[in-house]
Amino acid sequence: MKGESVFMGKIKQKTNLRHWASLWLVMAMAVMTAIFLRGGIVVQAAENDSSLSVSGVYMIGDEEYDYEYNLPSLSVGDEVTLKVKAEGGTGNYNYQWYYVNSSDEGNTYEPVEEAQQDTLTVEKKKITEETYYCEVKDDGDNQESAWFCIPTTRTLTTTSYINDEETISIEARENDEVRMRVVAESIMDNPDYTYSWYKYDEETGESESADCQADTLTITKSDKNEIYLCYVSDGVNRETCSFYINLKSTVTINKRTYIINGESYDAEDDSLPSLSIGDNITLQVDAETSIEDGDVSYQWYRYVKSDDEEYGNYEKISDETSNTLAIKKKELESEQYYCEVSDKKTSRNADFSIPAAETLKITQSINEEENANYYEASIGDSVTMKMNATSSLGADKISYQWYDSNYEPIEGETGPTYTVIKGEGSESYYCYVDDTVNSKYCNFALNIEDTIKYVKKYINDKEYDLDFNAREGKKYRLSVSPVSTYENAKYTYKWYKEGEEENILGTDSAITVTKTKAARDEYCVTIQNDKGSEITYCMSLQRRTDNMSILSYINGEYNNSGWEYEIENGKTVELYVDAKFESEKDITYDWQKYDQDECEYVSTGETGDTYTTEPITSEEKYRCVIECDGYEAIEEFAFNVKKSEEPDDGLTISPYIILNGQKEQKRSATVDEGTKISLGVDVTNLPETIKESDISYEWHKASDGDYGDDIISREKEFTFSAGQWYQEYICLINVNGEYRGSKYFSVDINPNITAEIFIDGKLTDRDIEVESFEELYGKKLSVKAKNKVDANDSFSYKWYLNEEDKDLSDTSELILTKDILSGNEVSLCCTVTNKEGAVRNIYVYIQINDYVNNAEYYINEEYVNNGQYVAGEQLTLKVKVPDNVSNKMTYKWYDEDGNKLNCQKSECTVTMGNDESIYICTITDQTGRSRDYEFTLYPETKLVVQEYINDEKCPSGYYIVQPDSTVKLEAKVKSETGVTYQWYTANGDFVDKKLTGETNSVLSIKMKEEYATYQCLVTRGKERKWVYFEIKACAHTDTEVLPAVPATCEKDGLTEGKRCTDCGETIVKQEVVKATGHKWDNGKVTTPATTTATGVKTYTCSVCKKTKTEVIPKLPAKADTKPGKTDDTTKQPENTDNTTKKPATTKNTLKAGTKITDKKSKAVYKVTAKKTVQYTKASDKKAQKAKKVTVPSTITVNGVKYQVTAIAANAFKNNKNLKSIVIPKSVRTIGKQAFAGCKNLKSIRIKTPYLTKKSVGTKAFKGISVKAKIKVPKKQLKAYKKLLKAKGVAKSVKIK
Repeated sequence: MKGESVFMGKIKQKTNLRHWASLWLVMAMAVMTAIFLRGGIVVQAAENDSSLSVSGVYMIGDEEYDYEYNLPSLSVGDEVTLKVKAEGGTGNYNYQWYYVNSSDEGNTYEPVEEAQQDTLTVEKKKITEETYYCEVKDDGDNQESAWFCIPTTRTLTTTSYINDEETISIEARENDEVRMRVVAESIMDNPDYTYSWYKYDEETGESESADCQADTLTITKSDKNEIYLCYVSDGVNRETCSFYINLKSTVTINKRTYIINGESYDAEDDSLPSLSIGDNITLQVDAETSIEDGDVSYQWYRYVKSDDEEYGNYEKISDETSNTLAIKKKELESEQYYCEVSDKKTSRNADFSIPAAETLKITQSINEEENANYYEASIGDSVTMKMNATSSLGADKISYQWYDSNYEPIEGETGPTYTVIKGEGSESYYCYVDDTVNSKYCNFALNIEDTIKYVKKYINDKEYDLDFNAREGKKYRLSVSPVSTYENAKYTYKWYKEGEEENILGTDSAITVTKTKAARDEYCVTIQNDKGSEITYCMSLQRRTDNMSILSYINGEYNNSGWEYEIENGKTVELYVDAKFESEKDITYDWQKYDQDECEYVSTGETGDTYTTEPITSEEKYRCVIECDGYEAIEEFAFNVKKSEEPDDGLTISPYIILNGQKEQKRSATVDEGTKISLGVDVTNLPETIKESDISYEWHKASDGDYGDDIISREKEFTFSAGQWYQEYICLINVNGEYRGSKYFSVDINPNITAEIFIDGKLTDRDIEVESFEELYGKKLSVKAKNKVDANDSFSYKWYLNEEDKDLSDTSELILTKDILSGNEVSLCCTVTNKEGAVRNIYVYIQINDYVNNAEYYINEEYVNNGQYVAGEQLTLKVKVPDNVSNKMTYKWYDEDGNKLNCQKSECTVTMGNDESIYICTITDQTGRSRDYEFTLYPETKLVVQEYINDEKCPSGYYIVQPDSTVKLEAKVKSETGVTYQWYTANGDFVDKKLTGETNSVLSIKMKEEYATYQCLVTRGKERKWVYFEIKACAHTDTEVLPAVPATCEKDGLTEGKRCTDCGETIVKQEVVKATGHKWDNGKVTTPATTTATGVKTYTCSVCKKTKTEVIPKLPAKADTKPGKTDDTTKQPENTDNTTKKPATTKNTLKAGTKITDKKSKAVYKVTAKKTVQYTKASDKKAQKAKKVTVPSTITVNGVKYQVTAIAANAFKNNKNLKSIVIPKSVRTIGKQAFAGCKNLKSIRIKTPYLTKKSVGTKAFKGISVKAKIKVPKKQLKAYKKLLKAKGVAKSVKIK
């Protein structure tokens, strides 16, 4: 709680010390005895300056240990160096080492040969404890010894369970049965386990035998707290397991409330206001007892401490025995109270902490940026951090101390500012500010400014962003080309294979690698510029898989790898893998089952091509790892238990909508705003066992098929008035409380406020396509709104760039400028608000016609992108776009390895080789929009299948036919010798049912459904190909005319066309009408030529009135021309460009404390400083149900980028839906209980390296799944393991 200081922590610590004093005393005595007997301590002969003293340390590798109990677990053969440190005495020291040989007959002390130095390196000889000592003598015959004990190898580990839950403490009611169990594991062969149970009395410090020598002890809970000890041995080591069986209180404290100056505050909210001396405060406890007819009593206590005491005591407040306590704030410091709530059996304490009066106010700044604790700078920049602190106690009471990232104080830095020169990487600094009453740690985070804008990645000559299909044994040149925000940047590079960061492959911008047999070779490069900005990119060479074919089956039916199949409960399943490789070498199989506890696949030991599973009783996953000649493939199988089918009792659920008194059986409607509408469901065909009164209804608002918890109606019919926006609803139908079905409804709105869009006064569509944005520069885009129920309504308007929330205009008109129209598409929004405050957003989308993504492929003028050809054949590959834009495109041709070809036009001629070849054409338009078009050329020896539908070649496999027609599907190959066929029905891309008997190249079907998909497996030897067919039935009853576009002088036109609005098929194709060309007149001299200047003749097109000019040469000079004024009076035209420059906009950052909702990440954030925010919570109920959440490193609000540096307390607390979380590198703090109670949270990825014990709140990860896996930065692994365990992570959680 705010205001609870270290001081309060000491109070609690002292209470715990008193409570456990007797137990700690026993432990302390044992430890001190061990230290004294086993070396590592200084033994002195006499108390004078010249006396000889010796001590010892252990060395393992580079680590030094003072005491044996600090040593890590050692195994036989491990090396340990023993070192003696001698001080005092007379003259030189002489050393002799001895080994203590222990046996049943006693100890013998054997000198170690040639061991007369101050160090001795030994190997551990045996599992049990080993003892050495060194005898040190000085020249004055003084003698002392240092003893060393190499402890027993830790052979034994134990896990404690109470009532089958992995824990060491539990609360139980009196007379409950409690079962304690110890599971022991030993590395010894045939360990001899023994167990001895004792009950420990914490008052006397004595233990009493529980008379049990088994691994389990069962007790009946008494009326007191109890401690039990189990001593477990494997014959070598002994472990002590403690169990704390506490009495479950019959008192429950439901709520603690502060009432401050009349306002109530829940103690759990941690949000008390600032306090001053004299403020009225009431503390209130709401409690109950589980004792039947029992009452609770209250007694209040206050913490009291005198000035000369380090610790104080709680004193009873007389006569304060109600559930409330009224007080006044008395002291500047925090004040502590508690209320003891009791019944006849037990009691509980309700703690209250009155925070210190707010005397200290602090803001932070960096380099004059106010409210900033995060800053980005380049290497070598000077950064000044400043604490702006004020105190009501006076400036002289304020003290400062600056700390480094390890919380070590920086010597001499005790002022409000601290200046550093930015070094490499991220840096953290802290300042502790204290005014004797309040104090605060303030953190500053300095990072490297990101000055690398982007990086282009190349494989050979071609730029690639995606995985690259590479052939084994081929060499590939990987290169990168970074671009920074400043000119002449210099870069360093480090190339390495993923997971092998220590093995540097190159330090230039490019490396050459050879593709291995691995399925994927991942190469990464870390790029850093000379201002310290760093970025890492990886490039993946994926192995081509045309040398293998894998099919798999489940109980004889084809398996779609990754698809989940339902199996009857308790049934086994036969899995079969049919693998074919080009290589003649043996194929190996390794069948593996997914271990739900370990979250990884484990081999079953089965190595054949067939495997029978264990009985399926829950969700299960298997896979088969297939390998041949170094090539590996994986087939996956997933199962779940088939749900028992509900008995069909004939119940019928029918949805309906009532509009204007008319009832129709439908689930969607479009209505005017304000229209009264009723949604309902009829439940009919009720069997005798179900009555009308047994049926209940729940109506919810829905969105995209999901819905929240709020119930808006429980009637069978839900009536409301339509609002302004589209809305979905769902009705859940229950019978006797059990779910029986649901019906979705949607209501779309004809809004009262409508609008029309104009360009320069001409009505236009909201989706605007142009050849170039230049056509629109300077034109006026306007909106005209009207209200269909109020003709006299008035409106205000506001235009903005929808993607950036950038304000553009506060009127109905917007002048389109180059600044607005950038890239290749722009989304604009005009917000229209009427006088009543009703709002409607009008969206306008403007884009340049996309010809890049709609080009066509041709090989030798045939409309295909693949085929079989004869070696040596000349092939012309072509990518075709409309002629009028073809000259605006750039074309780059590459072979399959990314090597550039000598072709720069839309077509490229190649010669067919003996093997399969791939060629790629990258086309790019004037906006930078680009796409790759790939051509595949197969040799005649290859199995290539072409799709034909109704004898028409159909490369895409998609075809539209008439309903009820017979359709002929054909998988055609050049030669059918040795080719077999098998047809299947399909479910989209997934193979469904095998069609028995359909084993020819042709399949005839009758189109009875609107949509059908089929697949054909074509096999020839080791080659197998799947061919996909997709057929849609459409009668083309709903069509639209595609209007003709007249050709102009410069632009091609189009003839009228016709298109089906149902399936989108073009029925009548629009043909291109060539541009007509200009019809120029004879021209007119608009500027006469003179003897000193040329003239201008202007021609005008008689059709479009466009003009062109030509230069008239100067007139020849005449000899008899009289001197005088020339007629050259022509003036250069003035610049008439009236384009209004938009004033620069200032991006204002939000004030600290402001809460904002980010739609992209669906979360609420709180601004903590100038450019930093804290992740607070999910933005709505739908977002709260997300199973996977990635906290972004930055969010953008009103054009300002804010870094996410914190996750708030309780941000995800008790979220049962959350299964996976990614915490970004930018996060510095995580609040208390941020993920507490997220019992299904199994995957946590922590990218930030900045977390510390102070920056992560208590119980931040308490109660997450015990099977969770947490991935952390490699360098922080050791520290984070300790940190996360301290913050609530269970021992079973894997941190790596």
